[in-house]
Amino acid sequence: MSEKPRLDRLRALAEANLRLQQFGQADDDEVHDGRTACTHVVCQFLSLAWNGTIPTLNEVNRMAGMPKNARNAQNKERGMVPGEFRQFLKAARIPMEVRFGLPFSTLLKAADDAPVFYAMRYGSAPKRTKKHPNGTSQTGRKVPDIRHAVVMLGHLRLRNADGTFRMEVYRKEPNHGSPNRPERPPYDTLSDRQARIEYQAYRDLLRQPLYAALPTKALPVLGTFTLPTVALPPPLVVTKLQPFSGVATIKGDGHFAVQIADREFIALAKGTQKRVVALGRLSPRLPGPPGDRTNVVLVGDEAAILLRSDIILTTDGGDVIDPPPTEADEQAPESPPIPIPDGDAPPDVEDPLANGPTGPD
Repeated sequence: MSEKPRLDRLRALAEANLRLQQFGQADDDEVHDGRTACTHVVCQFLSLAWNGTIPTLNEVNRMAGMPKNARNAQNKERGMVPGEFRQFLKAARIPMEVRFGLPFSTLLKAADDAPVFYAMRYGSAPKRTKKHPNGTSQTGRKVPDIRHAVVMLGHLRLRNADGTFRMEVYRKEPNHGSPNRPERPPYDTLSDRQARIEYQAYRDLLRQPLYAALPTKALPVLGTFTLPTVALPPPLVVTKLQPFSGVATIKGDGHFAVQIADREFIALAKGTQKRVVALGRLSPRLPGPPGDRTNVVLVGDEAAILLRSDIILTTDGGDVIDPPPTEADEQAPESPPIPIPDGDAPPDVEDPLANGPTGPD
């Protein structure tokens, strides 16, 4: 625990809710499968912090008064603009005010009271380093000028090894859970200078007004906050095992495997090949099309389960066998929801924001 109980509480909430990322959430079919949902994810975290509830991405979209899968006048996918963000804050009764043109020092001061939203230029985020292993930059043709939304949880003054001090900023960046960025950190850490640079780049490089939302009152903290107990999902059980010796080749994008031991998800790129040691069925069925979630193959070197039926199975003798049944061929019974990636994230980061004069998402 630090000397800042509000920051401790917010960090614990983020650590207990790793699923709050743009990609891999259920109920995202009204926000372009998460591609335009960076501000939506920030809204989810703000609702969790202030209200103790997490609306789905689709529910956030409706609370903001946005159309399904919103597009701009040029028919490009778009995210949430400031007016819609204001409407969400009002609908969710979150005591925050949208502001423009503020210096970064004002945002830092406000973060002592409660979470602070700000827009940033994605390509100006810091690179991964040993000091900051969760740096947020990603390479790609469209990456540098993406307008993006983040939420600052707070900051701490920390002592360096040489006796000097630095300010460490804790802020959540939603672009995770896709094949390009399958990791799901609760938040990133960066210096106050790095945070200021990415914030000011929204104005200096993207030519957009500085855009933020600050709390109008302090977030209540009662007693000592501890990490809540998280209910464990039912164990993964593979039934109807059949021996198999061969290779699985991923046919398309957006595929995942899940490790049996720790339920850690692994993103698999198109063309990836994995050694297969058995075929079987998964119980309980994971959310998603029945043909994708119940029929599985076991990957030998990682003790993992491939979740998608869109694969090519080839025996050691070179014979291609039929893939598992599709949704049309199989109707599985309902099962308790388990929050996992839905496997439909696009392979590349889109630029959902290059479509209007304002709004980071």
